[in-house]
Amino acid sequence: MRIIIAGGGTGGHVIPALAIAQQLKKQFGAKVLFIGTARGIETRLVPQAGFPLQLVQVGALKNVSLMTRAKTMFDLPRAIAACSRMLTEFDPEVVIGVGGYASGPAMVAALRRRLPTLAFEPNVVPGFANRMIARWVSAAAVHFEETCEYFPHCRVTGVPVRSAFFSSAPKIGGVPAQAIKSEFERARREMSADQKAAFVWQPIMQKYNLGFISTVEQAIVMADAVVKQHLVDCMFHGEPNATTLAQSIVDTLGSHAATYTHSRHIHKERAKDLGLRIVSLEDDPDLQDAVLSVHHATMITFEQTPMFKIIENQKGSSYISAHQSLLLGGPT
Repeated sequence: MRIIIAGGGTGGHVIPALAIAQQLKKQFGAKVLFIGTARGIETRLVPQAGFPLQLVQVGALKNVSLMTRAKTMFDLPRAIAACSRMLTEFDPEVVIGVGGYASGPAMVAALRRRLPTLAFEPNVVPGFANRMIARWVSAAAVHFEETCEYFPHCRVTGVPVRSAFFSSAPKIGGVPAQAIKSEFERARREMSADQKAAFVWQPIMQKYNLGFISTVEQAIVMADAVVKQHLVDCMFHGEPNATTLAQSIVDTLGSHAATYTHSRHIHKERAKDLGLRIVSLEDDPDLQDAVLSVHHATMITFEQTPMFKIIENQKGSSYISAHQSLLLGGPT
């Protein structure tokens, strides 16, 4: 399966797009190509996630000056032509538009080729790019029932969440602690069975400092204890079997042997089967609006404003670190 995901610009477009891409890759082994612009945060987040990204030159049409709008209109035919060439080279089976600058040209190019298209729209009122192609797309995945008024072929799916959101397993140096522990146990088994295996494992084990495996084991124990106590005190508060239920969930979700990968997606129905108390945002419009408002405000704050990390101890000594995200291109 070969799929193109087009769009981006802000975290509200890119982060759900990455969640879609990761699930398609895991579930169907799909090859995914992203199409974006040089001015969006996809230039940073998409390569970090391990997906290829190709860029087109196109600007904004909404809430911009007349000069900017004229330049965008001038660039639009070239952007559509560039996207058409990318479609020819990659030969996708489906093109998914997630909104944002690059979504429009890529979806128009796909529609002209009569390729299956899917518009993803998390807002009640679709963004400009999705509104322009709404009546022609093959299907639309939306977050609100009201949004289906804009799309002839529509289904309410909710907003995809990155699988890492559900992960409570600790990491050491960016590597899952469970994986490190499993590697040590495997090395011990293989060297016990065959002393020649030591020649293979010795250079690997030399990478780790003295006491490292103890740190890993302590991190696993601490993570399990923290999650278990939180479940008992909060989610299962007052329930007679709270401790047993919490331990079962920790044992299942914290097992590297059962999940295989630190970032494995857990569907909400599976989470319910495990005993977790799941509330669907789609069932509570007020809660959904509040969560999305906080999410978008957080993303905008982190992407477009300076951040300061301040640590101070009881002696009055302080550590202050300033961080500034770099956005490519001018204001929109």
